[in-house]
Amino acid sequence: MVTTDPQGVAWSVELRSSGRVAVDVKRWRSWLYAVVGLYMGMISVACLLLADGVGIRVVGALLMLITVPLLVMSVQQVLRLGSWASPVVLVDAEGITVRHGVLRVPWGELSGAIAYSASHNRWIAIVVSDEFYDAWVGSRSWVVRLAGRRRRDRPGTITLPPNLAVDTEAFAAWLTHEALDRLRAQL
Repeated sequence: MVTTDPQGVAWSVELRSSGRVAVDVKRWRSWLYAVVGLYMGMISVACLLLADGVGIRVVGALLMLITVPLLVMSVQQVLRLGSWASPVVLVDAEGITVRHGVLRVPWGELSGAIAYSASHNRWIAIVVSDEFYDAWVGSRSWVVRLAGRRRRDRPGTITLPPNLAVDTEAFAAWLTHEALDRLRAQL
């Protein structure tokens, strides 16, 4: 199957010529969350500690209720990025690598990819075989497995980091085409 999307063709050419396609994330959003969270944190602490009125302290407490989840989310996103000097997602002849080998999906285990949007973020879920998914979940720590139970991912799908610096629809379609092309080549 040959893709007709110009971006997919460019990724295919890059993969065939250089041996890899490196995709990064939009890092400005993580920094924006961190800066806004720190700024709101300073304001809420000032309202709680320096204010004499009850109304200002209530506003400070409400700001603190907003600030803590914002800071936690921004720290999680920054930690997900891994090293700032290397790409987050690397597609090569072997498969897909995420964050320095934290996730390594061989082409033989990949069935396709699905792009979707949730919580103002753009996501790509890669569809893998059931055996690979079970082995990957089993290799995770019990804390990560427990936290992952509340996620809405369907079994057999693993999400890539959010907000990749590419068109997620086109990238998911290209990954699906590559997986199907490699499957046909094996048959």
